[in-house]
Amino acid sequence: MSGLLPALGSGGAGGSGGLAGLLGTGGVQLAAGGLSGMVAMSALIASGVVPVGGGPTGPAFLPLLACPDSRSSVVAVANPGEKMLITARNAAGTWLRVYIPGPANQGSWVRAESVELLADGSGLPVAGCGEVLAAVGTPKPSSTAVPATASPRASNASSTPTPTPKPTPKTTPKPTVQPTTGPTPTPFQPTTAPAASPTPKPTPKPTPTPTPKPTPKPTPVPDVIVDTNIDVPQTWLLDVDTGTLSGSATADLWFEAVTETERYFTPWRGAGIVKVGSTAPGYDRCASATYSTSRIPVSKVPVGSYLCLRTVGGRFSELRLLATIGPSPGTMSLHVRTWA
Repeated sequence: MSGLLPALGSGGAGGSGGLAGLLGTGGVQLAAGGLSGMVAMSALIASGVVPVGGGPTGPAFLPLLACPDSRSSVVAVANPGEKMLITARNAAGTWLRVYIPGPANQGSWVRAESVELLADGSGLPVAGCGEVLAAVGTPKPSSTAVPATASPRASNASSTPTPTPKPTPKTTPKPTVQPTTGPTPTPFQPTTAPAASPTPKPTPKPTPTPTPKPTPKPTPVPDVIVDTNIDVPQTWLLDVDTGTLSGSATADLWFEAVTETERYFTPWRGAGIVKVGSTAPGYDRCASATYSTSRIPVSKVPVGSYLCLRTVGGRFSELRLLATIGPSPGTMSLHVRTWA
């Protein structure tokens, strides 16, 4: 393969080393042999095989490509008729990988129709781009595929491609399943278990019947003895037991005026008084209210508000302010309701 070296940049066709020297010393004898003899002599030509990005491209040269693709870069070239070692093929069998000895153990690819195999190539392994040969030691011949030697021929339209024979698949025998003789199982013998003693159940305790509580009876409302409207002039006294103005001996409420603006609802003779809001309290609320003997400022009791008053005799009275108390001297207009 003297034409390979000029394309690799290592000399002319007659130069020493390179793949030409390798095949001249034993490459032809590998037509039916293994790869081991070829690799063993690679040290003789390692310095002469250098992959390049291009080379001569004419009808007199066979380009060796980096990958099994016509658009791949050219790494070396060969002259028609030169012999080379084929190490693998692609899955379709349309490309063959050519062994290039050297430190990188780089392979290149040629179309299958561009070369003529000198041995049976059906045992070639299937490979792809980027898969390289082992670089260390002397590999052993493969037990499943033997590389073949090929001779390139010139690329022209009249060349008849030689089809690559496909390997005949071998049928892998399946092992026959042998029945295993095992021990005869012993029939199950039921065991009579002793009867369990019944667990005594606790006697439920009777649920105590709650004693009904008596329904509280409402406190009877005493009769109303006073239910009237009355005007109490400033500084006057009111007797809620009769709903009339009175003297100090029987009065329960005093319209006290300290000044023209400081005026009070003042309980009289120990009576008690409490403000209960804007809703009528009725007897129940007045009877349960908490009373005080302190006076309540008139300014704190809006029109419509209610007060409860407890008399010295223990009667309860509901008072409602009916109108605004005018400026001093004013009048306190009240509605009075007193229960017996």
